[in-house]
Amino acid sequence: MALDSFIDNVTILGVEAILLDKIKDLLSYKDVAQLRGDRLAEVAAEPPGAQQERDDLKRQVAVLLEVIRTCKKYKHAGSCT
Repeated sequence: MALDSFIDNVTILGVEAILLDKIKDLLSYKDVAQLRGDRLAEVAAEPPGAQQERDDLKRQVAVLLEVIRTCKKYKHAGSCT
């Protein structure tokens, strides 16, 4: 299990290193500084629906946390083990 995690982590770091190394060739800070405001906003914008998805996930997390609290409350009664 630990070896699998280590291999996954090394693989991710390797891919990230390759991608991040190449990103400077795609869009430099000088390129960003020269972008018009509307174009910069377009490049920096998140995809449509991302905020809604975040809100949905926050609601799901809140529900799950409430379930955990309920289970802990009744744990001694044997309802949630």
